[in-house]
Amino acid sequence: MNAIPHVRRLAGKTFAALVWFAALAVLPDSIATAQVVDVYLVESIYTAAGEPIQNAVMVVTEGKITALGSRDEMKVPEGANVHDLGNKIIIPGLVIAQSDFADESSNVNRALTPYVSAVDGFDFFADRSNAFKGGVTTVQLSPGGGRLISGTGAVVKLAVGRKSAQLLADDESLRVVLTSASRNPPTIYEPPVGPVSEERPIVPTRPQLARSLAAAASGLRAVFRVAKERMSEVQESEADRVMDALVAHLVDGGLVRFDANTAAEVRLAMQVAKQNNLTSVLVNPRELDEFFDDDDAPRIQLRGVILRGQSPGEFSNPSAEDAQQQVGPWESARELVDAGFPLAVYPANDNDMSDMLFVAGQFMQGDLTRAEALCAVTCWPAQLMGVDDQVGTLAVGRAADFVVLTDEPFSVRSTVWATYVDGEAAYEREPSPRTTAIRAGGVYAGNGQFLHDASVVVKGKTLRSVGESVSLPLDATVREYPNAVIVPGFIDLGASVGTAGASLGNNLNLQSNLAERIDPADPAIAVARESGVTTVLLGGGGNNPSPLVAFKLGDDARVVGNPVAVRFPLTGNLSSRVPAAERALAQGKAYHERWKNYEQVLAEYEAQQRTSTEDEETSDQSDGGKDGTTEESRQKTEDRRKGRGSQGNIAMTNSQDMQEQLQGRGRRGGTQDDAGDEQRQTEQNQETKDEKQRTKDSADAEDQPPKKPEVDEALEPYRALFSGQIPAFVEARTLPEIEAALKLFRTENDIRTILVGVDDLKRFPELLDGQDVNVCAGPALIAEGEDGRLNIPQMLANDQIAFGFRSEATTGVRDLPQAVQFAVYQGLGTEDALRGLTYGAAELLSSEANFGSLEAGKDADLVVLSGPPFELSTKVLAVMIDGQWVYEKENGR
Repeated sequence: MNAIPHVRRLAGKTFAALVWFAALAVLPDSIATAQVVDVYLVESIYTAAGEPIQNAVMVVTEGKITALGSRDEMKVPEGANVHDLGNKIIIPGLVIAQSDFADESSNVNRALTPYVSAVDGFDFFADRSNAFKGGVTTVQLSPGGGRLISGTGAVVKLAVGRKSAQLLADDESLRVVLTSASRNPPTIYEPPVGPVSEERPIVPTRPQLARSLAAAASGLRAVFRVAKERMSEVQESEADRVMDALVAHLVDGGLVRFDANTAAEVRLAMQVAKQNNLTSVLVNPRELDEFFDDDDAPRIQLRGVILRGQSPGEFSNPSAEDAQQQVGPWESARELVDAGFPLAVYPANDNDMSDMLFVAGQFMQGDLTRAEALCAVTCWPAQLMGVDDQVGTLAVGRAADFVVLTDEPFSVRSTVWATYVDGEAAYEREPSPRTTAIRAGGVYAGNGQFLHDASVVVKGKTLRSVGESVSLPLDATVREYPNAVIVPGFIDLGASVGTAGASLGNNLNLQSNLAERIDPADPAIAVARESGVTTVLLGGGGNNPSPLVAFKLGDDARVVGNPVAVRFPLTGNLSSRVPAAERALAQGKAYHERWKNYEQVLAEYEAQQRTSTEDEETSDQSDGGKDGTTEESRQKTEDRRKGRGSQGNIAMTNSQDMQEQLQGRGRRGGTQDDAGDEQRQTEQNQETKDEKQRTKDSADAEDQPPKKPEVDEALEPYRALFSGQIPAFVEARTLPEIEAALKLFRTENDIRTILVGVDDLKRFPELLDGQDVNVCAGPALIAEGEDGRLNIPQMLANDQIAFGFRSEATTGVRDLPQAVQFAVYQGLGTEDALRGLTYGAAELLSSEANFGSLEAGKDADLVVLSGPPFELSTKVLAVMIDGQWVYEKENGR
């Protein structure tokens, strides 16, 4: 890596500090261990000030780093608290060069407010656990970004627990916003002081800087020119207040950060910096080609560049032309570093700080090395903000702000294990799952079972027991919800969540692997599970049969069925849709039958082989000690084996026995003429020869296993479909479509069928009476029929037709329980509604589904409700998926 001079200086200081510690190590142990000492042993330490230290040790005394180096070179102080972290990695605490942690009320109406200080809007005692989860320990506080000169920023080091955050710099930089965000300032009205008269009329509103970039340019030049000429006396007017604040910041050589995206904005920022001799930082420039191409560009005033990262799972839909021109924020990263400009990366929003390493790691797409990407969130932002003597690197004498990773920085498997501030743990990842018991006033376990004052026991991803009196280990974590009830996680049988807004397209076929298209970072997932939905089915559109995939809405979006069903569109022009479906089913059924026959013959072949082996072993054990009997027994076994047909039927007797039997039948049947006897004898001899040949062919074939059919990926789902392992989701809305679906899928092919749509139930409520079919209801559950309002799920429940629900939504999945609640309000039974949302929906997919009910051995998916299901006052208090809490309502317990 091309280290900046600052990094080289730090490397020298670190070496000197290690020499100092080596001398200190010879002091008496009583002196060396007089204070609390913690020693961390790890695979490697990235100091951000040189090459990583392998097989590393770091000594922390009272929150400060007192030693750092290789275990081969250092002696662990006696009496120290040793933390052997195995193959973990330590890096410096992350430093974020721009944040919105300060109250945005600083974004006031006036366009020029250099006197506003971001630190005044910062809560020093607020919970910063989200930042610690991502390894962030120091942040810049930015004033609002909607005005031309919005105020001054500050730098704070976040605190642990109830401690106050530490202010590292209270006047870090002056923020100047040249982007379009600042070009819509309101007009200003200043009423006159005192009574209004002809001499003192009401003045009109005044426009502000700046409604265009040109106006911003002229305004900034004037403002900075006046500030340079400004006298030091503080006056009372608003204009004087602005000038005094500018002077106060600039007199001490204060830093100015320019928000500039386009080439014109960047050019203006550099010109203003040069004309006024300002030390500057560029924030989020997107067009730097002109900047690099212009040899006369005024770069001397530029301290560095701050780039906004891309939010994990962020999607946009620009026009095709704009999409071709768009580049990632990391495209200019390599050029900036090579040109000698320190680079800092900040998140798209403060919520992304929990994934800050991922955000920074994306800049390796801009050809940054791993070490440079790490510097972009540690030592370089600290240098840009002038706090590099306090944070950003790991060195002797510095505060013990560090992050423990499970793997190398930016590795796809690397996560934050722990975050320390001043040597104190600010965040520690939960260890391997322990047993957890959730106790509530009631538990709807599934299948209609309700338990009073019961508990659900979870270990790892699995439910271990459900009951009113359960066994627990002594170290179990117990969560108490005395006035709440627990229900299984809700299931949406048709949603668009998990794609981050991307369309799956209409060209899907049965070979499409939808599991590969699921995006765990889709923000709609978090929205959906807040309402208790834990599992969804995802599928595409189009005219072809296509797969449906089921996955959990946990943090890893775990797939639990791929495919879990096959979708068949049977809507529109039936004259083309029905024949197409018939052809597809016929082809799939033929493929299924080939494999079914093969598996049957293979099973018989393997059974015959086992029987033959067992017979031989039995004969050997019985006759092994008698002369000649062993060989005779083996021959008899071989004869028995060869006497079996390829389908396992016993062969006919030998020709001599057959002749005797047939002759005997002839004699018993009365006198026959010689010609007749000769003809019959000839026929019997030929039949005997044919049977002997068949027996020989069968025996020869029996020695070889049956030939395996060729695998056709496009037809593989039909094997599960025709064997009843998965159902068909048939889209049929009108009466003719529904009748065609019933005939084709149930009557002719006997396929487990779930009808989707069935709009004509509102006109023909009796349409499904007596039909062996299931229904996926929704998104509209209440319809206006010919006889008034029709509650579709209530009608299905009364007709004993199994059903589930679907939303066809993205973030709107969260409204599915509310839609079912309204159906309950309109007459659907609570138990029927809960069945359709949980275990009933799971059983529609498979009787062996491992989700949908609260039973020992099944997945730990559950929802804690504040009251009975579907009561209007009931709220979702918490949601667990695969044993992990994915949502908890604030103050919900």
